[in-house]
Parts: sequence; structure tokens; C-alpha cells
Amino acid sequence: MNVEGLGLSINQPKLCPSATWNSEAITFADSNTIGTQPYSISIDINNIIYIAEGNLNRVQVWQNGNSTPIRNISNGLNTPQAVFSSINGDIYVDNSKPNRQVDRWTVNATNGTRVMNISDACYGLFIDINNYLYCSIDSAHQVIKQSLDNDTLSVAAGTSTGGNKANQLNHPRGIFVDINLNVYVADSGNARIQLFTPGQSNATTVVGTGTSGTFTLNQPVAVILDSDGYLFIADFGNNCIIRSGRSGFYCLFGCTYHSGTASNQLNNPQSLSFDSYGNLYIADSGNHRIQKFILATNSCDVSYNLPKLCSNATWNPDAITVPHSTSIGLHPQGLFVNNNNTVYLSATALNTILVSLEGNTSLQTYISSDLSGPGAIFVTVNGTVYVHNGGNNGSIYKWANNGAAGSALAMFVNGTCNGIFVDIQDNIYCSVRHRHIVTKKLSNNSANTTTTIAGNGTAGSGPYMLRIPRGIFVDVGLNLYIADCGNNRVQLLQQGYTNMTTVVGNGSNETITFSCPSSVVLDADGYLFIADYNNQRIIGSNANGYRCIVGCTNANGSASNQLSQPWSLSFDSYGNIFVNDFGNSRVQKFLFI
Repeated sequence: MNVEGLGLSINQPKLCPSATWNSEAITFADSNTIGTQPYSISIDINNIIYIAEGNLNRVQVWQNGNSTPIRNISNGLNTPQAVFSSINGDIYVDNSKPNRQVDRWTVNATNGTRVMNISDACYGLFIDINNYLYCSIDSAHQVIKQSLDNDTLSVAAGTSTGGNKANQLNHPRGIFVDINLNVYVADSGNARIQLFTPGQSNATTVVGTGTSGTFTLNQPVAVILDSDGYLFIADFGNNCIIRSGRSGFYCLFGCTYHSGTASNQLNNPQSLSFDSYGNLYIADSGNHRIQKFILATNSCDVSYNLPKLCSNATWNPDAITVPHSTSIGLHPQGLFVNNNNTVYLSATALNTILVSLEGNTSLQTYISSDLSGPGAIFVTVNGTVYVHNGGNNGSIYKWANNGAAGSALAMFVNGTCNGIFVDIQDNIYCSVRHRHIVTKKLSNNSANTTTTIAGNGTAGSGPYMLRIPRGIFVDVGLNLYIADCGNNRVQLLQQGYTNMTTVVGNGSNETITFSCPSSVVLDADGYLFIADYNNQRIIGSNANGYRCIVGCTNANGSASNQLSQPWSLSFDSYGNIFVNDFGNSRVQKFLFI
């Protein structure tokens, strides 16, 4: 979805929270075509691509799908720093060295016309829905704007004195003005993104220095928005692209934060722009190239349920028993409910995966071959089943095509996985209980290459340590939640960080206490629901904090309102909670009321 009808000329695609891009980029243009200083890229709603090439003193133009430029704008230009195209196809170019002006080139013009006088180079250009041209002047520490219908010039942001106060900027670069006339500024010298709302001289820091719990930036130089107002940022000093989503900010490309020339690396990204298909083009200035990251998936579906719950949501304290030990055996260890409300259960003692379709009260054998003591389980959108095959040397096996294709080794972890998760980028996660770590592996990587992302292999309570981790959950922002059983806490590892923060439990500011939290899931608003194993209860959070949901006597029992060592939990699409009641060898369904 673009906003052409509202007068913006750039693409703002509609992207699902789980959208993914190919991690390996295609080089759209290299130094042979664009020289060594590709400073700025702009793509209009017709997918015409404009690139400002500083050392070649020109702007080149490409038609949609064409690998050869169709136009060369160069007459009178000197080291252009920024380019932007208007809704009618006019091209605006920084022409500041030494001319100190912004030029407009109409569709068939052979010469540019001065439209704005500036004191120094514009490192960002933008035209809003009211036909105002914005220019960010790095050396003047401000953003100026001028109506294209007259010569009235005014200050949009900053005070002309560099600083880090709310009304100041420090070497501003890229700018973006949304349809509500909110001005986003890549405040490069302050390592932050500032938001100036209409009529306000004081900004709010959206991300970076001055905010807590977001992302640490290093010279952000460009910012753009998708149709839902989520930010995409070129972080020059970290050699990466940052994205925001419902769960906060996370790295999208270049996530080693080291410069490089490989197709999955960047070197001082300077500018970025979407085409109408959601592909992302990046001016990879340090590598003298334009990189195109192709949108791979844009399905709004995830395989698990994230119900939208009111803050006062309640559940019937008396559960319905789905199956008992006569059909599932003793002490089942894995439970998963997918977005079709199909229930998957690892019947550990029976060496079987059982399944129950929505509306069916009985469980049927789903997978029984190649299983030995199955435990943690996860099912993807395409029906691939991942199971920890407990009796098979610490392996995770997968069954594609709903089990029809037989089993294949997905990941070897040399230990017991008490939690399995597959994120939106197809990384497989395993919490390895007695190694006190969480590892991950790319799902389509045939080599058993795993990376330890949480814990250091030694039991402990430090911010980088775990003790007998169990259930895990990875949100669409790639933030990892860990039920840190042995430390009686839930840990959060934000994407891009190495140290964890304690969300709830020992070491947090929350008053509720745990005794071996064993599972954690989230609802649509990011609130946590936790199986408190030794306290025989389920805990939920909302805007008011944490409270007990079911099993609130803390007493071990087999009555319908009691639990015995709840191992894991899962939502169905209606908000009902399914609990693997390990000690009672049953699955309990608590109805949302």
C-alpha cells in the first residue's frame, strides 16, 4: 500500500510484523555505474529509482525493472548529497558545493532551476503533502522548510546550535515527514531519531540515546516509514539497518555490526528507500554500491496464537480435561496449539506425537516413527513439526508436510531441549537445560552450525547467565523470552544485545515470586503468561502488572481448579489456555470467559 492519494511520492509498503527479506542482497549497481560516492537513493511510487552520485557530480535515473539508466542529470551539479522526487516527477537535488542551493529538474529539463537557497549541504530532502520542501543542514544543526508555492523559508527543527536538548539537533541527516506532518530526523551526532510533531519545537526521542530499553544507535543517517508508521533506519556507524515493530526495535540487515563486502554485509549505509513491492534498496556507500534486499515473505500469519485480550480478562478456574493418562501416557512433555486450533502433544512415554483437530475431544496418533521419548514441540505455518527426540542423543527432528515426508535431523544440541521455537526468519531455538544455554540454528542450513545466543554454559544468575532454562518464546521483533527455571525468573534477550534483562521474578522490580517458571508465551500486546511449575499455577500480566490466572491456591492437586507441576501452556485463537499438567498426566483447557 502506498499513499499516493495523499500526496506523498515515496513508497510506504504494507508490511506484516512477520515480514522477512532475503538476507543475501543483490547488487543493483556498483562503482562501475555509480562511482565511489552513492550518497542518496530515492524511489518514487512508479518505482523510478534516483541515485545521487557525489564524486561523479550527477544523479542517474532508472526505470522500473531496467538495469540501464534512462537519464543522467549533471549539468551544473557539484557533489550532490541528496535527491528526492515529487509526486509529479520533478526531481529535487542538493547542489550546495559551492552553489549553496537546491535545484529542481522537471521531467524533460536539461538544466536545473534554483528553488531553495541554503547555507550548506542538504543531507536530507523531503516534500510533504502540503508541497513544502524540507532540507536537513548538517553543519547548521537544523532542518529548514520552504513552500514550493512561494519563497517563504522557516525552521522546521533545531536551533542552529548543536546540542542534545529536546529542541536541538547535532548534525542532522535523513528526514521523513508523514501524512500528519510529523517530522522524523536522523539526529546523527546525538545517535538518536527525533520526532517533531506539528507546531512543536521540542522533539520526542523515538529510539537511541535518551531512551531506555530501545536500540543503541551509532550515527543514524536515514529514516523512512512503512504504511503503519514503523521505522527503518540506516545506522551508518553500526553498518546495519534497524527496523521497528510491535515489540520494539531490532536489527534487519548487517547484524554483525561489522563492515564487510559480502552480500549480507554493509559498510556505512547512507540512505535507503522502498520500492512498491516492499524490496529495500540501500546506498551502501562504503562499498560503493546499491544493495537490493528482496522481500521474501509478507504473510501476516504466525503458527501460534496471539489473542487480543482486555486488561481485565478472566478464565474459568475449573478446567476441562482434554485427554487423561489413559490416552496420553504418563508425564507428557510437549504441547503446542497452532493457529487452526489443532492441538499437538508429545506423549513422551508412548514415543508418539498425538494430535486433536479443533472441535475434536479425542487425540489421535500423528507421528510415531523415529521417535524416542519426544519432548518439546513446535509447529510452523507450513505444518512442519519440530520435536526434541529425547532418546536420540539430544537431537531435534522435523517432519515436513504434516509428517508425510518422514523425519529429518533439524538440529543436534548435545543435551535436552526443554523449549523449542522457530522464529519468523526460520531460525530454530533450543533451550538446553543442563548446559544452561539457548542455541539457535538456521532452519535451512544443512550443516549443524549452531550459535549460543543466551547463557555461557555455566549455571549462574548474572545478566549473561542461565540456570536450567526451560520454555522459550521469540516475538516477531526477534526478542527472546526465557523461562529461567533455576533462577526463578523470566529473562529477556533483546535482538542485538548480549546481556539479558529480568522481566519478572528474582532480580526484577515486580513483587510476584516464582518457583521454577517452566514456560512463557505472549499475547497480542506483548503481555506475558507463565507456567509456574513448583507453585502449581499460571501467571499472567497486563497493564497493571502480574497476577495469578488459574491454580491460585498454589496447592498441588488433581481437582479441575488445580494443577500439578504445569510444564507448558499454549493459547488457542479464542484465548482459551491449554496447560500441559505434567504431574497429573493430562492436558487442561481453561476457557476464556
